[in-house]
Amino acid sequence: MCDFPVKARIGSGAEVSILSSTIFEKLVCKPAKVRGVSMFLADRSTLKGFVTKPVKIKLGQQVFHERLYVAPIGDDMLLGHNLLRHCKALLDLHSDCLVVNGESIPLDTSSNNKTSVISRVTISKRTVIPPNSAVRLKCNISEKLKEFFIEPVENNLGLLVPSIVCSANENPIVCFVNPTEKYRTLKRVF
Repeated sequence: MCDFPVKARIGSGAEVSILSSTIFEKLVCKPAKVRGVSMFLADRSTLKGFVTKPVKIKLGQQVFHERLYVAPIGDDMLLGHNLLRHCKALLDLHSDCLVVNGESIPLDTSSNNKTSVISRVTISKRTVIPPNSAVRLKCNISEKLKEFFIEPVENNLGLLVPSIVCSANENPIVCFVNPTEKYRTLKRVF
């Protein structure tokens, strides 16, 4: 039996699903490598890795066969657009679950796990975002981190803030979307 459970993070901005190279090395039944790849991150830096032959991936009770990208990432696995689209997944933020072929899979969005670090993200100045528009703002984080993932802990801004993956010590550019008919003010810290 070669089953190996991993804790995966949904990467809504990631084009492909990526398995951590650390987890790959722990697999008893390693899938064959097909080719090496360079993946481009949001900051345009590259992440070197490789692609495997299709493997069996189980989400809830659903089983899919998909090629995996393997690279040195901080999470066990990142579920990207390729796998989420293939399994016709729906992200139900209201119920905090991933719906795959009608099956609701609860998400653990708590930040109490040991690998989570909560860091303050600041923008350089107060910004007003007009109705039905989006802005991209360069931000600063309160501490230096290795690869990291930005998402709002509490979103009482009235704005949509897509989650992003960043490389080490990067000052990220974050997108803020105002889907309302009102002007929204973004203060310095979120």
